[in-house]
Amino acid sequence: MVLDVIGDTSEKVNMAQQGQAAVLPLPAKQIEPLITTEQAAGVLGVSLQFVEQDRTTRRHGIPFVRVGRAVRYRPADLLAWIENHVEREAA
Repeated sequence: MVLDVIGDTSEKVNMAQQGQAAVLPLPAKQIEPLITTEQAAGVLGVSLQFVEQDRTTRRHGIPFVRVGRAVRYRPADLLAWIENHVEREAA
């Protein structure tokens, strides 16, 4: 699921003028929901323990985000990490 955060600015200005809560529009970009450590392990095809241990040691550098005390992962970061760790044969 990807959230589209593009909004009609004039509608939000009208809402603000009427004393209603208005949300400022974000840049025209799609935001992917963050996933849990368990889900990240599934995406990577590794154990939960492997991901948790990497977060502590940073040995493999799997990128993560802290949201308060919670740890989450951006799917795009995991895909980029996978691409950067593809082993290619020497030419």
